[in-house]
Amino acid sequence: MKKRLKFIISVLLLAGLTGSGIFLYLRSPISAMGYEDALHYIMHEPAVRRVMELVGLREETVLKGKKIYWCPMHPQVKRDRPGLCPICNMQLVEMEEEKKGREDVLVFTDRQVQQSGARTEKVRTLALTYEIDTTGRVDVDERLIKKVSNRVKGRSRIERLHVNFTGDRVEKGAPLVTLYSPDLVTTQEEYLMVLSDSGPWARTLIEAAEVRLRRWGLTGEQIEGIKKRGRPIEEVTIHSPISGTVMERLVAEGQYVEEGQDLLELADLSRVWIYGDVYEYEIPFIRTGMAVEVSPEGIPGRTIRGRIDFIDPVVQSESRTVRVRFEVDNPEGLLRPGMYARVRMKTGMEKVLAVPASAVLLTGRRAVVIVSEGKGLMRPQEVKLGRKWLHAVDGEKKKNSFLDDDERYHEVLSGLKEGQEVVVAGNFLIAAEAGFQGVLKKMLPPEEEKKETEKLSKELEASFARILESYEKIRKALAGDDTGPVGDIAKHLSEDIKKTIAISGGDFKEALEELLNLTKGLSRGPEDIKEVRTLFSSMSRIVISLAGRYGLPPGVELHPFVCPMAGGYGGWLQKGADVENPYLGQKMPGCGNPLSLKGAPVGQ
Repeated sequence: MKKRLKFIISVLLLAGLTGSGIFLYLRSPISAMGYEDALHYIMHEPAVRRVMELVGLREETVLKGKKIYWCPMHPQVKRDRPGLCPICNMQLVEMEEEKKGREDVLVFTDRQVQQSGARTEKVRTLALTYEIDTTGRVDVDERLIKKVSNRVKGRSRIERLHVNFTGDRVEKGAPLVTLYSPDLVTTQEEYLMVLSDSGPWARTLIEAAEVRLRRWGLTGEQIEGIKKRGRPIEEVTIHSPISGTVMERLVAEGQYVEEGQDLLELADLSRVWIYGDVYEYEIPFIRTGMAVEVSPEGIPGRTIRGRIDFIDPVVQSESRTVRVRFEVDNPEGLLRPGMYARVRMKTGMEKVLAVPASAVLLTGRRAVVIVSEGKGLMRPQEVKLGRKWLHAVDGEKKKNSFLDDDERYHEVLSGLKEGQEVVVAGNFLIAAEAGFQGVLKKMLPPEEEKKETEKLSKELEASFARILESYEKIRKALAGDDTGPVGDIAKHLSEDIKKTIAISGGDFKEALEELLNLTKGLSRGPEDIKEVRTLFSSMSRIVISLAGRYGLPPGVELHPFVCPMAGGYGGWLQKGADVENPYLGQKMPGCGNPLSLKGAPVGQ
């Protein structure tokens, strides 16, 4: 029975192969090819290739033990003799011995490696810190605010304002307001009368009158002056209790005020507060008293030291963030209330095995790096990542190739060993070639069945559509070499991402949190177009990954492209099929090759 079944299957397969060959032969350009070229072409048809795999027949089996000639532009073309590539008509070249029989590697010529912009680095054990970056708003330290009020009983009239505008700087002891009060004059007259009285109760009455005058704002010197002159002071001047700035003027000259009424508000700005937001998953990394670095907006290169003063115990439900208050000394007055400032927090140092963040690619739910084995051999390797976006300590800091900023790293828990070479630039193009050569499917095991659905809710789809709309506006501006509108667009984008994070979860939420960190950098409105394009490149990798995994929202039509001349910037999404390169701008606006959005490997 089994022999009969095998015979039937063999006959059916043979019939299928014969029928496929006849059908394909009748198609152009097969009919114009020679026998060997036509056979090679047929064997690389997807349907025929699947049938060949079922019966255990492979093209490499025929070439085993012989010299192999291959096409550098189409590495899947392999022959046992010199000749021309049936696809591009290039001369086939002999394959080096170490490249033969390797199904788990990508094969490149030196020229291809150079054109891809590939750059490698060794996997190292580094001393890294986790850095939290947020933008905060400068505010007054509430503990350094002083209210200046009328302390005189009854109704008083403001004769003179010695500070007559908000923002004026005053020193401690400087005159602020001069008042006239009938009640104050009357009390002074009563005090002078008691002074001339020698009765048994005179001393008690004198002391009570002096206490009352002091409570109304007269100093000891002023009271002594009343004694010497023998006549009352008609006006009383209120002096500044602190050195600071007039934050609010509440009265005007000639105005009548009552006892206890506020006249001025002063604040000492030599120390200020900064309020910022930190995501709930970052809270375990911070504590009260931790040192921070503050960089004021508009003062590049200037850093001020501060510390975490207070961490709000309540999480804001909409943004899933926690409000954090930073205390910063401000002796030079660089930080002004209402100003925005960048705040960086760094956790303790720890040595871990790590690779640059630019080396890591996402394929679905996997993290993959491209390992270079030398001589044009590159191999995709799945890795398990730990903590992401770590920074090297001062002694091991390194600038990335596109932006004058610190390189960031991902912790590697498994999949790599120290000393291995990984591709850190140009890996997007190499990974795309890996999919073309079929190496990813051969090398990596099938992904586990996903526990969560890959379909977004209608609410999330609508939010994702708004994010993509702002993303496209930024891309459009960069394609025109214009960074002007990027800052404002990024601020709106940040708000949309925060709202989407509040209603999302799982991997989608985690990706949006990383996207928000990058968007914050753009919202500061950097003028250097290289910096903007580098941030946009990292954003694009996340956006393409989300679009490839969850699909584009209904009504949104975006196409993925990659430009081989743009170095390690990677790909992007855009409206329309006419290429508008955001990385090269007007220099090479049409540089871009279309990609397949589904399953495309995307760098972090």
